[in-house]
Amino acid sequence: MSEKVKFIDTDAEATLSEFIADYEGLTGKKLQPGQAEQLLIQAAVNRITLLKIGVNETANQNLVDFAIAPAIDYLGALVGVTRLTASAATCIIRFTLVDGHGPLNIPSGIRVQSIDGQLIFITIESVTVEPGDNTADIAASCLATGSVGNDYTPGNISVILDPQAYVSAATNLDTTSGGNDAETDEELRERIKLAPGQFSVAGPENAYKFFAKSAHPLIVDVGILGPPDVPDGEVHIFPLLLNGEAPSMEIIDAVYAACNNEKTRPLTDTVVVEAPTKIDYDIEVNLVLLTTAVQDDVLVVINANLDAYVESRKTKLGLDVVVSKIKALCMVDGVYDVEVVSPAGNVVAEKNEFTEQTTRTLIVTGTSDE
Repeated sequence: MSEKVKFIDTDAEATLSEFIADYEGLTGKKLQPGQAEQLLIQAAVNRITLLKIGVNETANQNLVDFAIAPAIDYLGALVGVTRLTASAATCIIRFTLVDGHGPLNIPSGIRVQSIDGQLIFITIESVTVEPGDNTADIAASCLATGSVGNDYTPGNISVILDPQAYVSAATNLDTTSGGNDAETDEELRERIKLAPGQFSVAGPENAYKFFAKSAHPLIVDVGILGPPDVPDGEVHIFPLLLNGEAPSMEIIDAVYAACNNEKTRPLTDTVVVEAPTKIDYDIEVNLVLLTTAVQDDVLVVINANLDAYVESRKTKLGLDVVVSKIKALCMVDGVYDVEVVSPAGNVVAEKNEFTEQTTRTLIVTGTSDE
């Protein structure tokens, strides 16, 4: 991101010099350090400088590149973009009934807690159970919104908080999923920048990207391929999820619905939504350290540098893994020389591809004086 705009100067020293010059010009007296007037002027300059800084910060909230909530939400509203809200994770809970019951209604609103005591899921539909049926499968939603409700595997939501007649046990049949955190400022900022594309039908690449990214808050990037990369008349859309995950069918369907709407796509376009392709790679580096270096400290810094680089490739489509960049990230204080063994060459990613590191090996092969 570019540097914030400085609408007015905030140099306190310059302001102080101007105040002193004005005072001495008006009074005809030389102002000396420690005089009461000097102290008053300095106090005024401090307050004025703080005010100027506040004016600059306020003015920058009118610029999409620098605005944060809630200002960025208002900027989004100007181009018809609203923040994607958080959603709750869901699952199917199986209720087990004792033998001998008659016709039975299991109402909505029954709470079942996770065995770790952290989350509560609540049934969102009522089910009538006929005599002789000893199980009932009911959809449930997490009371807490966001990704916190995801990834509870079968059997981990089983503590009934609202006991029901004839119900002896409950457990989730599937892994909880679908919980999404609210769109971040950075994610909203990117969609606002893509928003002008929505004022056309989804013919331009950025227009398809805007509609696709607006389909689900987990989507962090979208790749678009059209002719000549795909057959004439086809538009292939590749949504990439947070943490480099492949989109589920639910998300693929949501993107297809958003981009294939008759009011969105050009009449002649055939929309195809697919999962992006992952390219796996390994990082193996040989290091020669300076004799004065502390090996553990050097490796901590290198790993932190590589972590950030790997993560940036993992959450963006079409970004290459560059060998010279890996080498540069390893050339930290305390390193004499670096040899990148793997990858042997640059890992090139197309618009529909992203990269993910599978293993990392840092080997200290020796030491050397400078």
